[in-house]
This record gives sequence, structure tokens and C-alpha cells, in this order.
Amino acid sequence: MTLSWFTPLLTKFRIYAPDTIGHPGYSSESRISAKDESFALWVSDLMDHFNIKQSGFIGPSYGAGIILRLATYMPERIACSVLVAPSGLEIGSKLTMIKKILLPLILFNRTSSDNQLQNIADAMSHHSMDELDKQILGELFTSVKLEQNMPKQTENYLWNGALSIKTIFG
Repeated sequence: MTLSWFTPLLTKFRIYAPDTIGHPGYSSESRISAKDESFALWVSDLMDHFNIKQSGFIGPSYGAGIILRLATYMPERIACSVLVAPSGLEIGSKLTMIKKILLPLILFNRTSSDNQLQNIADAMSHHSMDELDKQILGELFTSVKLEQNMPKQTENYLWNGALSIKTIFG
């Protein structure tokens, strides 16, 4: 689902889209720490495997948080980056997030209500999520244990001018 958002980039760029280790997909189900350099080391290992010294990155949500972890520990590996609603940065009101995402998610998990799923999809996409992506989202919510620990300690490098990061909030 997420890769489909970036298909226009395929005409000009080589795209590597690994499953996040420990998350849904074909990668190992063993989760690694979001509180230290583990994700940076994982990305660095992937880059070394493909003989990539430095690269541009684009990542939504948790993926953007992983890019922030790489930027914290190994900024020299990043040529540029685009972060879409990144995890690990505090954005928006927690009360609004609870009202628009958390409560509908709890109700959806208890009732499988399409109305609650639509509320979540609308809140996450500003009322623009297509039906297939909404169905995938529902499958994720019912079939996958979602990560609750978002990448941490990302603010340290953001304001030092060493890295230029474009952040897009949904």
C-alpha cells in the first residue's frame, strides 16, 4: 500500500523499499529497539549490502521516524530526505489524536465497525483514502500487533543546521 504512493518516483529513481524489520511483511518478526541506534545500524547494513554510501530517503510515519534515527546517528548516509508525518516528532494535539484516531481504533477493534474504520481513514488522510487502502488499514488493525514505541531522541540534530529535512504533515 505505502509503496504505491511513491510509484511516480520510479520513472526517475531506483527505489529500495525493505520491509521494516519486526513489522508486517516478509522480514524477521524480531523487533529492534526504537530508542537507540538499532534502526540506524539496520539501515546502514542494508545500504552496505547494496553498496550504497549515501542516499536520498522518503518515509511516511514510522519510516520517517527510522530516517530520523539514521540522521541522528549516521547523517553522512543521507543525501536528502522527505519525511511525511514523521513518528518521533511531536505534532498536533494529543487530545485531537486520541479523539480522531485512538478512540475510533478502540471501537473498531471491539466492533469491526466500517464507520469507525472510515473515521480513522478520514482522520489519517484528510478524507482522501481510497477504498483499497482503507481495507488494508482495517486488515492491519485486526491482524497485526501495532508498534507502540516510536523512534525517539530525534530532536538533537534537527536544529543544528547539519541536515536539511523537508517534513510534510498530513
